[in-house]
Amino acid sequence: MLPKFTAFDSLNNESVYDYGKIYQLEETENYTRLKIGASNNQIQVMLELSACLAAPHFILYVLVTPRDGITASGRYQSPPIESRTALVDFLLDFKEPIETDGRHHVWIGNANNDGLIIYDKHNVIYAYGPIDKYMTVLRGQSH
Repeated sequence: MLPKFTAFDSLNNESVYDYGKIYQLEETENYTRLKIGASNNQIQVMLELSACLAAPHFILYVLVTPRDGITASGRYQSPPIESRTALVDFLLDFKEPIETDGRHHVWIGNANNDGLIIYDKHNVIYAYGPIDKYMTVLRGQSH
């Protein structure tokens, strides 16, 4: 699988850009969230975090930069996803393009609006909602 981002050193050697397996709690007067760097398997991280949210879920695909330069950017939201199996199957079916293409964001939310997980085009995951539950998941993944 191709990496989403690469960088070049002073000798023009290319390497995969990697945040490492880290997270940071960000608190403002408007929100509290986790900012998560995941070295790889970002969809798996999102799926494990999404287990902290009650169904039904939804997926929002935000196309920021269309491939052809002509098509408009846009938002595409799924109908309610009632089962965990359907959520997992959908995201695993599209794992490679989601993890390797830097032209979109992918959100997982739920109907209760008590949590939101955003995988942004810069390879960072933002998690809003049950922060303590999310942190337990991340610690279990050695973040």
